Amino acid sequence: MENETAILILAAGSSKRLGTPKQLLPYKEGTLLQDTISKLSDLQNQNIYVVLGAYYERIKTTIEHLPITIVKNSDWESGLGSSIAASISHIYRVKGIKKVLITLADLPLFETSNYQALLDTHLRNSLGITLTTYTNNSGVPVIFNSNYFESLKKLSGDEGAKSILIQNKNDVGHYKANIAYFDIDTMDDYLELIAP
Repeated sequence: MENETAILILAAGSSKRLGTPKQLLPYKEGTLLQDTISKLSDLQNQNIYVVLGAYYERIKTTIEHLPITIVKNSDWESGLGSSIAASISHIYRVKGIKKVLITLADLPLFETSNYQALLDTHLRNSLGITLTTYTNNSGVPVIFNSNYFESLKKLSGDEGAKSILIQNKNDVGHYKANIAYFDIDTMDDYLELIAP
């Protein structure tokens, strides 16, 4: 069966507030990024792209053996938007891709079942965009149909795809995750994650 969904993991940041690459933080059987890749690899017909920037060589050596495509964003310092644009430009050339699921390397509470439920919700709602709603926030992971690829390719800066969501609010559906939004920005966040 032809794979119509590209999965994009944004992992290009420098983790400035943390002081060490969050992508390489030990977690479960490997690193935080490896755990994210593992969860997404458990989905059927997955087609995973990981965009790297800061610490490119260090991170690449820890994941290049996995069944993924690594995209290098040389302009990573300008923010999330440039990482999305760089990846979409790559995905855009792949025949048959009809939608992209965009997520982050550091959403440890988001499980394979959540990703599957997000995909199922997107399939049911017949809208072009599906956003994740948490108990305390909303945002990524998010799914965009391919008619948004041109707009995603033009993103820049650190706002991500927020402008596209605002401009197309009538085409946005929601997946209710029923978990709190939790990402790793500081060492306190990480220590909270791994606390027994």
